[in-house]
Amino acid sequence: MGSKRGSSGVKLFWHVLVGVALLAVLSACVTPAGYGYLAQEKVYRLAPQLGALQRRSLAHLFIPVAQVSPAIDSQRIVLFKPAYQQDFLANGRWPDRLSTYFTSTVIDALSRSNAFLTVSDRPTSNQGGYKLLLRLTGFHAEYLPKSQAKVAVVAQMEALLIREKNQRILGQYRYDIRKDNINAHPDSIVVALNQALADNLTSLANDMGKDLPVLF
Repeated sequence: MGSKRGSSGVKLFWHVLVGVALLAVLSACVTPAGYGYLAQEKVYRLAPQLGALQRRSLAHLFIPVAQVSPAIDSQRIVLFKPAYQQDFLANGRWPDRLSTYFTSTVIDALSRSNAFLTVSDRPTSNQGGYKLLLRLTGFHAEYLPKSQAKVAVVAQMEALLIREKNQRILGQYRYDIRKDNINAHPDSIVVALNQALADNLTSLANDMGKDLPVLF
């Protein structure tokens, strides 16, 4: 009799232990939103469309990897809080480190604009080769004072145009765009950054057109 009661006690103990473990697993799977719930991470992509261009340049354009401020050169999308405290958008990132992704985005956008004969990440042996050096000093969002619902987006870019044949500097350009009162939702922030980049690249293409030989 004693052994049977002991055996029943062991079985009961294991049934209780399994039940507690199962409840713990179910509780972890049904955590209410707002209490440690993490949404699925989203990869954001840029596709800037250039505006009206004044002319097409007779130039083969080479764009090496851009210099990007260390504060924003990350795969995460930077958000600055008051007092210049750095943070990142939750559950959102770029497909690659910003310096790499920004460079490929610019090359793609300028290629699609048809403003140049060719645009590439490699130098050309063609006599019409030009190098465009880019430096991105700002590409982020900032909380507006006394507001957690609205942000400003900032896109600051510098460029240097060089003739590859003799390394002569043909032009120096700087662009600084700020868009205020943007909804703090990540989707809205990326849309605003995309438009700011498009505006900067439109201005850049038109400015380079004044310093390069033109087709029309």
